[in-house]
Order: sequence, then structure tokens, then C-alpha cells
Amino acid sequence: GGISGMMYRDGSFRFIGDRGPNADAVNSPLANGANALVFPFPDYAPKVWQVTPNNGVLEVEDFDFVKRPDGTGVSGLPLPVGFGNTGEVAWSDTLATVVPNDPWGLDSEGLIQDNEGNFWVCDEYGVSIWKLDANFKVLNRYTPFPNELEDLPLDTMLGKRRANRGLEGIAYTPNGKIYSIIQSPIDNPNTATGNTSRIHRLIELDPATGEMRTFVYVHDPVLGEIRSRDWKIGDMVAVNNDEFLVLEHAERNGWNAKNIYKFNISNATPVAGNDFGGNTLEQLNEAGLAANGIVPVQKELFADLLELGWERQHDKPEGLTILNDSTFAVINDNDFGIASPNADGKIVLTGKTTRLYVYTLPADKHLDYVSPYCEVEAGQNQTICANETATLTAGGDQFATFAWSNGETTEAIEVNTSGDYILQATTAFGCKSSDTVAVNVLPTSASTLNASACEGAFFTYNGTQIAAGETQEFTFSNAVGCDSVVTVIVEALQPSVSTVNASACEGGFYDYFGFPIPAGQTRLFVYTNSVGCDSSVTVNVAANPLPVVDLGQDSTICEGQTLTLDAGNADATYNWSNGANTQTIEVGASDLYEVTVTNAFGCTGSGDVAVSVVVCPGTDEPALRTVSVFPNPTSGALTVQFAELPSKTTHLTIVNTVGQTVLAKQQVADLNTSLDLSNLPKGFYFLRLQSGTSVSSVRVVVQ
Repeated sequence: GGISGMMYRDGSFRFIGDRGPNADAVNSPLANGANALVFPFPDYAPKVWQVTPNNGVLEVEDFDFVKRPDGTGVSGLPLPVGFGNTGEVAWSDTLATVVPNDPWGLDSEGLIQDNEGNFWVCDEYGVSIWKLDANFKVLNRYTPFPNELEDLPLDTMLGKRRANRGLEGIAYTPNGKIYSIIQSPIDNPNTATGNTSRIHRLIELDPATGEMRTFVYVHDPVLGEIRSRDWKIGDMVAVNNDEFLVLEHAERNGWNAKNIYKFNISNATPVAGNDFGGNTLEQLNEAGLAANGIVPVQKELFADLLELGWERQHDKPEGLTILNDSTFAVINDNDFGIASPNADGKIVLTGKTTRLYVYTLPADKHLDYVSPYCEVEAGQNQTICANETATLTAGGDQFATFAWSNGETTEAIEVNTSGDYILQATTAFGCKSSDTVAVNVLPTSASTLNASACEGAFFTYNGTQIAAGETQEFTFSNAVGCDSVVTVIVEALQPSVSTVNASACEGGFYDYFGFPIPAGQTRLFVYTNSVGCDSSVTVNVAANPLPVVDLGQDSTICEGQTLTLDAGNADATYNWSNGANTQTIEVGASDLYEVTVTNAFGCTGSGDVAVSVVVCPGTDEPALRTVSVFPNPTSGALTVQFAELPSKTTHLTIVNTVGQTVLAKQQVADLNTSLDLSNLPKGFYFLRLQSGTSVSSVRVVVQ
């Protein structure tokens, strides 16, 4: 219910509803003289339904709602002050709960679609024209009260319209213009003038240029009980660029008129300003219009809906559209089937229904209808070879003029360059449509491919093997038959041979990428390089000499004496166990002296010597000079052998490296004496032999 406008295209109707269910509440005791309205559903957004009649039933195929620029739904609430408010106050209930006014409030009363797919709606609230995208979201709003970013100016005189009598019909012509008509004469300069005037302003808007014009439409005179103020416009639709059908109806005290007029604007005078010989436009009668040189639109009665069977219960015809040259349709607004008989906001059901009336015209009434919709087709995208030509031909509807983006103006053009070609075609009635076709020109190319292969190998191109060092030419045809020549040049890559000279210490290894090579040897490695060719590397490893370190025999010195130890190997580096770092050192204490020598090649050698310091009273026992100790090193048994028996009893003592006696024994009259060292920890020890005052020491290793 609540249908206030409709359109027809491609076999389907689209209906638009008005501001939504509401009820007068001016007589409510809470109104206090305010023009109050109850909106039981204040969040309601005016809706658009796409419907198809089927066996007497309107089947809804789809529906949507009108949206603000941010994509949320608009409302049917009154506009704020300064936006076109006429004093209406919105309540959500009969308790006078006030609902804030809405700058995007809409009381939609007409709907059309342009050839680009945008929708246009006329508004009764703010006497505005809304441009919506294909999803019914606001793109622009033409209004006498521009406040929002999307608002564009409309004739400010329209702001004087009678409350709730704004724009009531909207039409779209083949030449792309928008027309909208005011429902009742505006209050210009005052309400009394609006109540008696017969002049309706018809607005022409050219969206392509933004230009606007105003024409005069004159409604019927007083008819019986029907006063001038009772006549209202219900809707309008374009027949062609100059002719329109308009619903004009009135009802009062049993008098009822529901007529469709056909009017023509071709000879009508555009009007501007507000001073016509001291009168406003609305103060002029037909004679006054003529006196001011104003020719109104010429109208003639087209159809009397009551004679055509319109049922009086469907009292408000508010949707009008043309299906074809011999068929038109009208739909009524049932105000959502509700009313407030006492104007106190209390809602009752009226039982009124919505009905779509479809009328077929007799032959003598056929319209010179021209569809406002047209579509041009530039054809499929094309691919051609260089030096060929593509023919682009306009298809689709019948068009009179053609404008291609390359400047040509014929129906068909021939092109030979790549690019997008945009066609705008215009019918004899001014309907414009555009389409784009892409042309891709493929060159007949000649190119060179530089490749490479190992000497004696091949490079494969398109399944053909080409020997290294050779050149071959290939000719191809692409999908559209364009030849391309490719010359393939194969460079012969030579195998690489290289030598790496390295060194390692004697007995050691040189590591070549994870492969150990013994010092003094040579290895050959064969690799495959980045282009797949063999590469050989010969690695020569020189043997660097090791330092030879000889510190001499273990020695025994007397207390107070020193011994010079020489590591040899001049110009090397030295690391002695006592921390010294010179080639020679002087020692005077009992110890095992070790040294590590590193030569200029980084190779190392080591040696050690045991030095014993004893008390030397001066007596010398010859037998101690020829003593032998074996095995040394030993793992247990140690034999002490004399070449001759000492002259005195000999005491044998095993001393560790910190001077502690760990074993003692006295030699009997025997040249050989055995010692058991198996219980001693592994390490270095000194065997001390004392015969009388003579002392001798021998280093012993237990392992």
C-alpha cells in the first residue's frame, strides 16, 4: 500500500511508496494547535518495489529502500526548519512523543529511471528532485533549500508551495531531460492566491548541463462543488520529447473528477522572475498569461478514468505510466489502508486496497509514444595484425547520429591502431547511449634471442635443438595469423680450467670445500658451472716443515747452578710451560720443562726435558753415573740396573712433582733392583738415588 508513483520498463513495473504510514493528530488535545502527525513507524524508509502482474495478482520480484549518501535508509519524517519544513511535527504515538525532524526526510511521489540506470524521485515535502544510483542511494538532491553537500539549487519560488503539496509527478524524455510538476499552485504571494490560482509550475531539468526552465500548466476550472484549491496533480509520464500525460483529479461533496490530460510543451513559453505586470505568476488568469506573452502548455482531455471503470473507493490515482503505444496503466494510493477520522492520531483501518488498472487504447487514441530508453552496441573487442583494419559498427536500436572517440561520425568506422573506442549514439528523439570497444593491434615482429650452451652441447628452442655456436631463424603465426620472426643465436661456452695452490703442515690436511687433502699431495675436482658446463680445478697442497725441537737429555744440577735450555728454530714463536716466550731460557729449579714452537708456516713442534736440582757436597759415587732405569715410561715395574755396585748402600726414593716421597727402597748387594709403581697415578716422577753423600735423579713416566 501507499503507492505514490510508478514506472514501467522491460516488462516490469516499479512502484514507489510515500513517507509511510501516518495519521493526522491536529485535533489531539496534546497538539496545542501544532500540525501534528503520528508516525507509528518513525524509522520507515520509503521503498521501491519491482512487480509483475500475474493472473490479477501483483507479484513482487524485488524491493529496496531509498538511501542517504552514507548508504543508510532515509526516513519519511518531516524536514527540519530551513530544509523545507512547513510546520509539521512528528509524533511516534498518541502520547505526543516527538520524533526529531530529518534533513533526509522524503515524501516520495514519483519515480522514473534514466538511460544510464539512475533513478529520479520527486518529493512532496521539500519540493525537491532526487537523483539516485542504481541501488537507490542519493547522488544529488535538487532543492530550493540546499544545505547538504549533495544538494543542488532548484528554483526558490517552489519553496512557497502549499504544505504537503510539493512535487507530485516526474517524467523522463527520450532526449534525457527530467520534468516534474507541482501538485497544487504555490502560495505566491500568499495562501489566498494559492487557493484560487489554477497555475501549476512545470520544471524542466537538463542533467547534462544543469540548465532549468519553468513552464505553466493550467488545471481545470471550478466544477460544481469542486473548488480551484481541490484540483491536484497525481502523476505524469512522458509520451515523447514534447508530449506528456498527466493525472488531474479532485473530489468534494460528492463531486468527483479523475482525468488524464495529454499536454504539449513545444509552443509553451518558459517563464522566469516573479513580476508580471505587478502580479505574481500565480495571480494571473488565462487572460493575464496572454497579456504577459505567456503561452501555457497546451492540454487536451485524453481519458476520463471514471468512464473507464475506475472504482470510486480507489479515490487517489497517484501512479501513471505507459507500457507501449496503445497501453497505459494507473495505480491508486490507499494511504497504507489507515486513517484517523477524527484527526486525533488514533488509527483505524479503512479497508482500502491497492489496484493497478491497465488500459488498452482504441486505434484512434494510440499514442505517438517514443521510449526514453535506447542502447547502442559497439560490438565485440577485436584483435588484428599490423597493417590490417578493424571495422567497428554501431548496433542496437535505431540511431540518427554517431560520435566516435576518434572524431568520426559515421555508423561504421575502420581503425588500425590499438585502443578503446568510445561510441556515443543519439536517436532522432535525442536519446543518447554509449558503448566502448577495444581494438588490439598485434605487430608482425622481428626479434633476436641470445642464448648459450656448453661447447659440444645444444640449446632447445620451441622443441628444436640448436648446437652451441650456431644461429637459427624461426617464423611463427599467432592466434590471429600475424607472423613473428625470431632469430636464435647460441653462444658456445668454453669449459673452465683453474689451479689452486695451497699448503698444509707436514702430516696435516688442507680443507678444500669440505674435502681434506694431505700435505704434499694434489687433487683434481670437476664441477658443473652455472650454465651447465664442466669446470676443472687442480688443488696443489705444499707440505710445510714442522719445527724440530730438541731440549737434550734430562739433567741434574747442583743447587745454585742454572741450566740453559734452547728450543732452536730461530725466528719462530715460543711458548714455554713456565710462561717464557724466548728461544732460550735459564732454569735453576727441579721441574719438567716443556716448550711449543710455531714456525713461520704456522706449524708447531714441541719438546720437554726434566731438570733435577740436588745438594752436591762434593763426593762423587762413580756407580751412580752408569745407572740404567727401564722401562721408562712404565706401566708398573721399574728396573734400576747398576754397572757396578756402589761403594755404599744406595737409597732409592720416588718423588712426585711437588717433592713428596711416594716410594722408598734400599738397594741390597745386587746390581739390579725392582720397584713396583703400579699403584701410582699416571704422570711424571723423579727417581732419586743416594749413595753416601752422592745423589743422582732420573725422570720417570708412569702411564
